[in-house]
Amino acid sequence: KPGLQEDVSLSIRGGTDKVRYYVLANYFSQGGNYKYSNAGEYDSQTKFTRYNFRSNIDININRYLSTRLDLGARITDRNAPGTTAGRLMTICATQPPYLPILVEENAHPQNEEYIQQNPRGMLYGDNIYRYNLLGELSRTGYLNEKNTYLNGSFAMNLDMEFLTNGLKAEVLFSYDASEGRWINRKLDTYKDCYREYPKYATFMPIEGSDAYMAGGHYTGAYKTGNKYDIDQTIGNGFSHNASDGRTYIQARLDYNRLFSNRHEVTAMLLANRGNRTVNNELAYHSQGITGRFAYYYNQKYLMEFNFGYNGSENFAPGKRYGFFPAGSIGWVVSEEEFMKKASWIDFLKVRASYGLVGSDNVSSRFPYLAFYGGGSGYDFGNNFGTNVGGTSEGNLANANLTWEKARKLNVGIDFRAWNKLTMTLDAFYDHRTDILVSSGGSVSQIFGMSVPQINNGVVDNKGIEASLAWDDNIGNFKYHLGGQFTFTRNKIKNQNEEYRPYDYLKRTGSSMNQIFGYEVIGIYKSQDEIDNRGVEQLLGDVRLGDLMFKDQNGDNKIDAYDQVPLGYNATCPEIYYSFDLGLEYKGFGVYALFQGVGNYSKVLNTASVYRPIVNNNTISTYYWENRWSESNPNGTLPRLTYSGSDNNYNTNSMWVSDASFLKLRTLELYYNFPTKLLKKTGFLAGVKVFARGHDLFCLDGIDLRDPESIGTEHPTMTQYAFGFNLSF
Repeated sequence: KPGLQEDVSLSIRGGTDKVRYYVLANYFSQGGNYKYSNAGEYDSQTKFTRYNFRSNIDININRYLSTRLDLGARITDRNAPGTTAGRLMTICATQPPYLPILVEENAHPQNEEYIQQNPRGMLYGDNIYRYNLLGELSRTGYLNEKNTYLNGSFAMNLDMEFLTNGLKAEVLFSYDASEGRWINRKLDTYKDCYREYPKYATFMPIEGSDAYMAGGHYTGAYKTGNKYDIDQTIGNGFSHNASDGRTYIQARLDYNRLFSNRHEVTAMLLANRGNRTVNNELAYHSQGITGRFAYYYNQKYLMEFNFGYNGSENFAPGKRYGFFPAGSIGWVVSEEEFMKKASWIDFLKVRASYGLVGSDNVSSRFPYLAFYGGGSGYDFGNNFGTNVGGTSEGNLANANLTWEKARKLNVGIDFRAWNKLTMTLDAFYDHRTDILVSSGGSVSQIFGMSVPQINNGVVDNKGIEASLAWDDNIGNFKYHLGGQFTFTRNKIKNQNEEYRPYDYLKRTGSSMNQIFGYEVIGIYKSQDEIDNRGVEQLLGDVRLGDLMFKDQNGDNKIDAYDQVPLGYNATCPEIYYSFDLGLEYKGFGVYALFQGVGNYSKVLNTASVYRPIVNNNTISTYYWENRWSESNPNGTLPRLTYSGSDNNYNTNSMWVSDASFLKLRTLELYYNFPTKLLKKTGFLAGVKVFARGHDLFCLDGIDLRDPESIGTEHPTMTQYAFGFNLSF
């Protein structure tokens, strides 16, 4: 069902030349999308509420000294049923439609006690379809999370023009804190051998679920689908989220001065230290110094140098600090005398930058230290009845870990013409080194311990970014056209990869998260093809209707050595693009934003849609109509099977699909009331009413699923908004 969303904001700003203030209050709520009857004693509907508060005050104490105080607070309240969205989507995709949600109450005498004990209705469930959609929504309890966040900063600014013009200093202190709590009134599950069951009662015909295949009303007796004939009591858990506090101190000097109306010099020196405390853990620390120097000649020739000298606790003494310099140059060509004749060019600038940046992101704290934990113990005493625990060495430490680094090169052009056209074009190249990768690829498995990460990864990334916009008006008609395009491609140069006998198997040389699998060249349609192909498929028993794979290395067998790169990576598209259109006439306007991606792949593995029958999944019309069978020998999809197939449901080119798409992300219709009309009210400065939609349609090659939500997960939601903005 549609989930109601509300978003209300009120902001006030004002002040004098001495004191300025800004205050904001915001309320946001998102209702749930699950439609079901809930006769329970608690609310299990998904919903989210957020309250935001912001207050900024700036005070000029005297000619030289000023101060500012910024305070912000956020409160969130989140509610959800005791189940998960993944389980709900799985039930929807796998449970046969002929099975009921609630079993029909009838007059059979054996059902009387069940009916009396379950006044909210008797849920269907059996040993195969153990979970019930309505039961998951309304009888698994609920989860409620409340969090509070506080953000505050205080700064003092000193204008030191009494020493030299353009010199300023600032000292800033900020503190951020967050904490929260969980109410966990969830109904747990239980296990019977390898099967997991809910703790709400379920029922089924005593003859079995086939009783529903005949249709009509069932008049026989019921039996329980699990070990309960009445819903169990939900839990009563309570827990606190981690208390998280952060402090940040910063001291800064700025210099900005223009000499002889041509030479502009700016400089900045900043020192900072940050601390973070999570519960009673050892505090996290970071500190560093940042500097910047820039020289601009007549706003025509531009030069800038900056650096960072940063320290991190994640590395051993002697490795903790990294120096990261960067520089850039620019030339504003439109300021040259020879460009003055080209009056249609408003602005033209070419620029280039090169620099080194670093990252201290590691998988765990203090990886340069060795830790010990529990290990296998010893048994002593009579009949060895006394056990003494042992101690074992954890992961090996690596005292040589250091910063991951990236050398970044960028060249670009900024262009504006006719006071209507704007264009930006960038080309970039990133060379990342010292990336943390596992050292397992160079250590034998008989080593017997978990090996540490090492700074041995190298990845190159390059691409282009472009944006173009045209803004103009014809009388009262205003219009805007714009577009953006980004192409980026990365390549793994080194990742300490384990030995692979064939080049096409190597992940090194491919992009990050590249999909690997088998190349499909057909479907086995006859026993003769299976027996006489001359290539033995060793993945599993080959049957009619199974997929046929290409023998990549020519050894006349299909095994793990025949996997090749398929499509693109499934994590990040190589191409992002968007274009927008805005039209306005006498206050009436329309705005549309389209966004798309390209060079993007996904593995199609949605239960019932692409993996039917297996694990008691249902089957989609799409698969049924396109499956191979003796009666449908031209089917393009593998045969149906209850037991699964290592030949058909592995990662292969049939299931790796082009996930490129184009979506209408935003469409807005609005009206701005005329200023002359608003002046008559004496208090209104602006009024805008609008209707807005998000994710309204998608063009893609998958059709059956949204490319952004493949699998049994919560689908992408279309949103509609109606509102108004008032300015006083």
